[in-house]
Amino acid sequence: AVTEAFYEEHMNVNVKGVVFTLQKLLPLLARGASVIVNTSVADQKGTPGLSIYAATKGAVAALVRTLAVELAGRGIRVNAISPGLIDTPQTRERLWPEEWIRRELLDGIPAGHFGTEQDVSNLVLYLSSPLAAYITGDNYCNHMNSIAPAVDKLSFSKTENRILVLDENFAVDRRFNAAVGTSGHFSAAAPDGR
Repeated sequence: AVTEAFYEEHMNVNVKGVVFTLQKLLPLLARGASVIVNTSVADQKGTPGLSIYAATKGAVAALVRTLAVELAGRGIRVNAISPGLIDTPQTRERLWPEEWIRRELLDGIPAGHFGTEQDVSNLVLYLSSPLAAYITGDNYCNHMNSIAPAVDKLSFSKTENRILVLDENFAVDRRFNAAVGTSGHFSAAAPDGR
């Protein structure tokens, strides 16, 4: 059963954290900035046991569409990424602790393998680059590893593009080397190492 504390924790971290982190960082964002919010594929399909989590991610996806319109006049783009099954220690431990579960999950992935953190990073780089200057208000499902390899070559060290990535743990403004943590995490580095 879902408790009120469980509900509040998920809403506070996944929705409230994004709203108020972005609110604090908006004054730092200039024309041409790109805000990328981490959502999930959980809000796009019914998965037993994930109703509250999926609801919070659906709320964030709706927020992204609305913020894209509200911030368009300031020249700020807002998009979302919905990672699918990304191979991390956490997903290995939580989602496929046994080999048969891993094989069953793999059967549902057209690419034949789980996504990697690099796959997600490539999509973030693309959406925050000048190549995506016309894209705003979209939610990209990153679960088929379809990002072009050329994205790896993008560099932001000599551009005025500002990249803001929001997820339930932290927000990073990569141009100003600043971070605001929604759950106490403070870390950032500029793309050129500054």
